[in-house]
Amino acid sequence: MGDRPRAIREFRHSVRTRGAAFRRTHAVTLGYLGATQIAGGGVEEACATWGSVLDAMEDGIYSGRARQAVVDMRRLLSPGDAASQPLRHWTPGPPLT
Repeated sequence: MGDRPRAIREFRHSVRTRGAAFRRTHAVTLGYLGATQIAGGGVEEACATWGSVLDAMEDGIYSGRARQAVVDMRRLLSPGDAASQPLRHWTPGPPLT
């Protein structure tokens, strides 16, 4: 916990390694990467990463974890919510019901 640069490196490695062969896992990992990027203040970078999540979902990825990535994305980008405060760490939100 707290080693954001390493987490970003590991998520990027996972994205490069898995790629399209594991589309659902790829989309979820991109969601986690975006959340980690925004936690470090990289709003533009996170938005670019999350764009890839949305593209994957448009291509047919509809898992609960991928949908949760979108919920987390909206929450982290909402004014007056978690995105307006410096984040020390990020954890995925509860699963969708």
